[in-house]
Amino acid sequence: MLKPGCLIQCLKDLRHSDIYQYLINFKSAYNHKELRAYRSLEAYKYFIAGWVSEFLIADIKQGNGSTLCIITAKVRHSQSLNEEALRPWFAMEKEGPIITAHCSCVAGLGEACSHVAATMFAVESGANWTKKESCTS
Repeated sequence: MLKPGCLIQCLKDLRHSDIYQYLINFKSAYNHKELRAYRSLEAYKYFIAGWVSEFLIADIKQGNGSTLCIITAKVRHSQSLNEEALRPWFAMEKEGPIITAHCSCVAGLGEACSHVAATMFAVESGANWTKKESCTS
């Protein structure tokens, strides 16, 4: 299994400010209004509780030469721990901002939910604490 820190090889350093910028100030592709998902900022607790696991990443080369990174993970439900894990994902430019996100939960259809945010926080944390570790499978 790929450790969250191994994502550092594929992404720029994802910072809290990038996550905040997306969850609060990013304009939705659907209605062009800011997401203002303030409750999603509390999702850090999901990450700390160990509810985020099984990261997958895909790099997609775009026609303009930039690389788009898509990151997905499994996140446990907050209300029903016995249900199958959710599959949030987000996409960001390799050297740029988070550009979109979705989740298989009802709230995730609106581009921001706690599960998406927890995945972002896990990637951000993994990028920070494993810069010195080697990644092995």
